[in-house]
Amino acid sequence: DRLLARGLDPLRWPYEALAAPIGMRDLWLETDPYGRYLPCGYVHASARDWACLASLLLNDGICAGVRLLPEGY
Repeated sequence: DRLLARGLDPLRWPYEALAAPIGMRDLWLETDPYGRYLPCGYVHASARDWACLASLLLNDGICAGVRLLPEGY
């Protein structure tokens, strides 16, 4: 609801706000029959994609000089 209120598509947001900036190319998040992301975490990604995420976490949420995650995340 918060994303919709800001004019953002909740189903595109993870890809546009996180995956694309860090270079995850094969990320796929499963949804339930109603189009909502599953809270149990059905996340599919290549080994390279997981390495991109690990790099982001090791760099305290900063990628290419831009903070994508809160400090200390």
